[in-house]
Amino acid sequence: MRRTILIAVIGLSLGMLLGPAVGFAVDTQPKPQATVEQRLTRLETQMRNVERLTGLDLSDDRAIDKHLRDNDIALKAASLISLCQTVRAQLELYQVQHRGVYPDLVNQGWAQLTQKTHPDGKVHDPKAPQRGVVVGPYLLRAPVNPITGSAKVVGSPKDIGPGVGWAYNRKTGKIHPVVSAVDAKRYRLSADDVITY
Repeated sequence: MRRTILIAVIGLSLGMLLGPAVGFAVDTQPKPQATVEQRLTRLETQMRNVERLTGLDLSDDRAIDKHLRDNDIALKAASLISLCQTVRAQLELYQVQHRGVYPDLVNQGWAQLTQKTHPDGKVHDPKAPQRGVVVGPYLLRAPVNPITGSAKVVGSPKDIGPGVGWAYNRKTGKIHPVVSAVDAKRYRLSADDVITY
């Protein structure tokens, strides 16, 4: 099953990138229904093309597992970096709309970014009548670090450790994902990207 999914994903990707060069041309003309033998022959041809272009032996489950693990690692690392950039941008927007002050993520969690707030930083009570300007929310939900599985924020280096998702400095608005040194190496994350413990 994994092999079929991998073949489909790689085949679709190669088809979009290379088109007819690897036999993945899109044809808009209706064709007569192919027999099972014809479909199997086409699939085998596509598998050989994928093996030739990727260097991946599709008959070796260990090679497929390693390829999937490597892709999972790359996707999680990219997801973490992208999420961090989004959070940083929303922190800057919050600061601009709140008289130059960043949210208090350490004491209030993500509430000031995931709910509407007043310019003084107070979270707006949705049941209360709206008085004055209300801005936000900046994020739909608390951002969970995809490597640690945590959204917990700490403000002190001594608090960094397992179970923590983010390290934050309210004065500067700087925020960094927190991961173990082992995970930083595994996911190929630099000291510029994360804070390690």
